Amino acid sequence: MQSRELLSGASGRNRVMLGIAALVLIIIVGLSFRQWTRYMRANAEATRITASVDEAQQLLTKLVDAEMGQRGFLLRGENRYVEPYNQAIQESVRTRTSAEGEAAAQMALMATVAGSLLVLFFVAGVDPSARREPQAEARRWWIQYGAAILASVLALGLRRALLPFLAPTEVPFSISLLAVMFAAWFGGIWPGMLSIAVSALGSAYYFTEPVGSFVVASRSAQIQLFLFIVVGLGVALVSSSQRRAMARAMEAESAERVERQRYGTTLASIGDAVIATDVAGRVTFANRVALGLLRWPANEASGMPIDDVFRIVNEHTRATVESPVRKVLREGAIVGLANHTILIARDGTEVPIDDSAAPIRDANGAIQGTVLVFRDITGRRSAEATSRLLASIVEASDDAIISKDLNGIITSWNRGAERMFGYSAEEIKGQPISLLAPPDRLDEMPEILQRIGRGERVNHFQTTRRAKSGEVIHVSVTISPVHDAAGKVVGASKIVRNITEQVRAQEAIAEHRERLRVTLSSIGDAVIATDTAGNISYLNPVAEQLTGWTVEQASGHPLEEVFRIVNEESRQTVENPVSKVLREGRVVGLANHTLLIARDGTEIPIDDSAAPIRDAQGEMMGVVLVFRDVTERRLAAERLTTILKYLPVGVGVVDIAGRVLIGNPVWKQYMRGNIPAVDDEENKRWRAFTPDGRPLPRNEYPAIRALRGEEVVPGIDFLRKQDDGTEKWTRISAVPFREPDGRISGALTVLQDIDEERRAEEQRRELFAKQRALEIEKDLRNTEAELARLTRALSVGELASSIAHEINQPLAGVITNAEAALRWLGAETPDIREVRDSLTLIIRDGNRAGAVIRRIRDFLSKGGPQEAPLHINDVIHESLGLASAELQSRDIALALELSSDLPVISGDRIQLQQVMLNLIMNAAEAMASAQQAKELRVVSQKSAAGGVLIGVQDSGVGIAAQEMPKMFQAFFTTKPTGMGMGLSISWSIMEAHHGRIWAERNKDGRGLTVWFSLPPRSAAASHPS
Repeated sequence: MQSRELLSGASGRNRVMLGIAALVLIIIVGLSFRQWTRYMRANAEATRITASVDEAQQLLTKLVDAEMGQRGFLLRGENRYVEPYNQAIQESVRTRTSAEGEAAAQMALMATVAGSLLVLFFVAGVDPSARREPQAEARRWWIQYGAAILASVLALGLRRALLPFLAPTEVPFSISLLAVMFAAWFGGIWPGMLSIAVSALGSAYYFTEPVGSFVVASRSAQIQLFLFIVVGLGVALVSSSQRRAMARAMEAESAERVERQRYGTTLASIGDAVIATDVAGRVTFANRVALGLLRWPANEASGMPIDDVFRIVNEHTRATVESPVRKVLREGAIVGLANHTILIARDGTEVPIDDSAAPIRDANGAIQGTVLVFRDITGRRSAEATSRLLASIVEASDDAIISKDLNGIITSWNRGAERMFGYSAEEIKGQPISLLAPPDRLDEMPEILQRIGRGERVNHFQTTRRAKSGEVIHVSVTISPVHDAAGKVVGASKIVRNITEQVRAQEAIAEHRERLRVTLSSIGDAVIATDTAGNISYLNPVAEQLTGWTVEQASGHPLEEVFRIVNEESRQTVENPVSKVLREGRVVGLANHTLLIARDGTEIPIDDSAAPIRDAQGEMMGVVLVFRDVTERRLAAERLTTILKYLPVGVGVVDIAGRVLIGNPVWKQYMRGNIPAVDDEENKRWRAFTPDGRPLPRNEYPAIRALRGEEVVPGIDFLRKQDDGTEKWTRISAVPFREPDGRISGALTVLQDIDEERRAEEQRRELFAKQRALEIEKDLRNTEAELARLTRALSVGELASSIAHEINQPLAGVITNAEAALRWLGAETPDIREVRDSLTLIIRDGNRAGAVIRRIRDFLSKGGPQEAPLHINDVIHESLGLASAELQSRDIALALELSSDLPVISGDRIQLQQVMLNLIMNAAEAMASAQQAKELRVVSQKSAAGGVLIGVQDSGVGIAAQEMPKMFQAFFTTKPTGMGMGLSISWSIMEAHHGRIWAERNKDGRGLTVWFSLPPRSAAASHPS
């Protein structure tokens, strides 16, 4: 009984559950139908909006395509290129947007704007491929499935929380339907299916008999599980369908919003000015460009009559032009402005424009307003002017500018081409470009045309072309492809420049460089060239041999790596001469005793010089270094020194400044330093006299005369002061030493001791005088005996004359052989054998000359000054030339203040040189001990009497006031070793020239100024000689 009641109760519960399940299923079916209906409506709406969007995309694509129509119109000038666009776009937009309400108006406005733009050929540049359809954001798969599992677990937890109110096995699956619905809505059908599985397994485990097992034992629980799965599947399907419908609707709405935003952005950012009006001609819209040109704020322009905002006049007549908006509203057709229209902005600014206006129509074709599109053509006018200017430049260019098609047919020919090739434009147009190519250059043409056809540019192609006259000219050609409106290469433009003169100049430079290379490779000296950074750019073969580097190895290396030099004695690195040239910009020579260390470590004694290389503007481009191996020359010099050592006469070589270069032991016995002509200290030990007994001027000393160019200077007898105070006679002869180019670079001086001969001559003179005295005193009776003694004295005189005659021969031999020896030594390759033979002859003749004496009668003949007209400034320069080396050695700065309008004077040039040289050397000696800056100032000016006034001023120690009157007395000197004859002799010379000489102390207390004056030539001639 009780069992039946239990079964009856269970059966009742099952019926209730079935009823509830059926009710839920009916509800789900109803909701699903409702959702399906909404989905279909949303899908239809999305489809319609997508179609509209696609049409809008096509419209924008046609706007871009219209640019090609614009190019066609510009090239052909035919309206047919643009008219189809206006008609097709307006019709398409009206058809597709007729049911869109507000969108229809916007699309009509957009279509009208597009049509107007096409009329003006100014396209907005909207990218039709930039379409993006909005899509629902896809959730990650693990979030979707995780949410499904979490919802199922929460539903199971809620059922367990209801255990106090429901039995453990009552309604085990119903609450889990909520989790299934959420999972399907949130993630889709598959997360919903996962929720069904998790919920079914969980409910079976916890809420069906037997509890704690996945086995569903009771039949009612199995029926409930089945119903749960069926209903869950239905719920999952409905929720998933609803989710897709909502996503599609959102996508459609987003796409419509994006497209509307794009239309607004296009109108706002389009490059042309756009104004829209209503049917009354009042402004309803103006984009940013329009407001900028009109100078109207957006809020003030809206609603204003178009005539108040858009004021236009004729550019030439200044007459008001009818607004195109009024004409469109009146005629209903697209209207464009005439040329030469000026827009007057609100602030009075005038802007040249062109424009067009078009009607805005609704779906029924009724005019709803107008759209006006215009633009500032200031830039276009400037471009047109620039184009005309460029055309003028092309015609005026000296270069040939030619165009041709891809078949090589000439299509244009400027005046530069006419002048260059001799063909007129009428002659050459239509002819093949190959007409200009010489026969050996014809193969260039097809290759160039192929490159142009590929769109390549040919830059500065150097070749030859033939003119009408047949002359072949060198040209540089630049060729560029010419493209049509579609970007296709249709021809070429070439610029041809005549470079014939440049090529000839380059050939001449190359020839000159080759000659220079051959020259540098052939000379005997080593040559290295560097750039301004001191890096090597060239070595000749001799330099390669001495340094051990080839030109390929050394190029680009710093000079210090290749040209390593040290001091021969200290072994210290010597400053690179190239660095000094780069720093000082002048010619630099190496010091003596310099060694070159070659790459293999070999040490070579050298001398060298470096000089800057300058371009035509005087800018330094680099440095050239010339050096040579002096090993053989040193050996020859050592052999020469050995030979000279055994000569019985003194032999010395001096340079152009009189400094001693070489002297044998006998020479050194006579000379303590440099020769007397340039060394004041040495000059004090030597005295020579003119035939009339006056001191011999320095410029008449043998070495000085030889340096002036006298081939052979006969011997002059000097009194030489010994260390013990006694004096001995020495004869000095000289001969100039010339370089291979004839330039005098020094002198050979020979000294011979003639003291015994001179003393014998003096004794003979004394005996002769005594003989004469005896002849006067003796009686006539002793005439025979005295006559006999006189005969013997005359014999002695005859012997002396013979000796004098004999000395000339060996001395001339000594000088001649010495000159020959110097020339052999100065040759490019010294001939040591010839030098040895010459020196042997010198020794022989020197021994002969040691026993004889000769006299010079002509030079000792007494006579007055040899006066001649001269310029005193020339005398000053010649005297300074003799003393310049001495002044430089003493670090004395020279300042000249020489007047250029001095009169001609009459005088003996040699004596006046002696005066100047004496004053200059006295001034130099006076500054020897000065601590301050040393300066010698020489002044020449016109005297008050019409003659010349010369002053020599020094900055030395000066002279005491009480000693000034004694300056010109003989043997007065302030120097410890001076003889005091220089100023006395100068006084005498001035008297002989009818001039005067005096001294003054300088106003600043430093030094002395010595003045002398000479009368003009006319005044000197009036004085008796």
